[in-house]
Amino acid sequence: MSPTLNAPEPDAFPSPAPILPKPPAALSSPDALIAPHEFREDAATPLATRVFTRPEAVTAFAAEWDRLQRRLPCRHIQHDPDWLAMELRSWGGRGGIPMVAAARRGDEVVGVAPFLVRPWDYPCRVGYVTLARFRFLTADLCGESLLAAQKDRSVQEALLQAIATADTPYQMLVFEGIPVASPLWKLLHESPTVKRHFWLYQPETISPRRRIRLAATYDEYLTGHFGGKSRRKLQQTIRKLEKACSDGFRFEEITRPDQVPDFLTRVTEVQGRSWQGQRLNRIDRTLPEVISRYQGFAERGWLRSFLLSNGDTPLAFGIGLQYAGVYHYDSIGFDQDWFSYAPGKVLFCLLLEQLYANQTPELLDCGYGENDYKRFFTNESYEEANLFLFRKSVPMARVLATRAACSGVSRLSHMVMDTLQLRENLRRLRRGRKAISPA
Repeated sequence: MSPTLNAPEPDAFPSPAPILPKPPAALSSPDALIAPHEFREDAATPLATRVFTRPEAVTAFAAEWDRLQRRLPCRHIQHDPDWLAMELRSWGGRGGIPMVAAARRGDEVVGVAPFLVRPWDYPCRVGYVTLARFRFLTADLCGESLLAAQKDRSVQEALLQAIATADTPYQMLVFEGIPVASPLWKLLHESPTVKRHFWLYQPETISPRRRIRLAATYDEYLTGHFGGKSRRKLQQTIRKLEKACSDGFRFEEITRPDQVPDFLTRVTEVQGRSWQGQRLNRIDRTLPEVISRYQGFAERGWLRSFLLSNGDTPLAFGIGLQYAGVYHYDSIGFDQDWFSYAPGKVLFCLLLEQLYANQTPELLDCGYGENDYKRFFTNESYEEANLFLFRKSVPMARVLATRAACSGVSRLSHMVMDTLQLRENLRRLRRGRKAISPA
């Protein structure tokens, strides 16, 4: 799960009938799903595993979990026990439960695999047109790796085995933004446990994960990444927007819990005027559970979000969290009516400058997915992709076959549009921009 997963929230869709049998009990009553059990010994290795699904059991285990993640290099925000706690603030009242696999060697916890189990209306699309939706339960991995020593394959295999045989009635495991060169990518493609229990599916092609490795100062970043002409154009773009804001140019950083409700109200307002909100599904971030989640991030000192406004009218927003030297840029949006003034680009410039001015991180992670602004601002990248593990069953075979068929049609249409040089113009027209005349 990237700071927040890209999977659509269930309230964003109509409610199609479920294709799968109902779980044995309501997800809001996790005690009925899986009884507490002791660590199970693995006869093949000196490892014992356990799966926690009751929130109070996860809370009791959190101290050991936290000690493990602090011992390992490259701490990730989604590996922190508090991350899952904040996710449950949002999903706990809507059918979400934790599913945390733990591996112990002797008296020491050596591996943790935290998942959030939640209902999902899974869309099968051709482009942006939804042809079918299926409702089932997914288990989304928190982070881009299992929390274990990367070289200890036996621990990671034991964690997968514990999750695969857990009684929790999920139908798909979601691994989002997995680096192609990572041990987890290799494990998921080679694991006997995966081959026995799941069908592995890669829903999109491999894409770059773009990041900014911050230089010592903002000026050093600008001079090192942009030429003189590009730097002058950036400054001109900022000044152009400042002059156009007749009610006053405002740039605010949001870090405190008391700022969150008003900020998310303005974010939802901007989303309604963005091209995504006008043409795709709009997510309401003013729901009490969503507000509580972001307030929890603020209480822990993680929240660093930004708002650009013309007086009291919001024009663009950027939502992000900072943790262990990494700024995780979650989402951005801007008012499509102000497109000619590039409010998204201006906000990102000012955001970067503010990160340099206070509590400067080492990295800015732009999150999953490709985008023009990411290509423009970032200075390093690595390859990643999402991986879905469908439980082997007849109902999930239907889902996988439908998704694969839609993906095949999408790839064919992309090939035709690329051949006719139509794809970029269609994308621009969908976002309310002028098409490019052929050369």
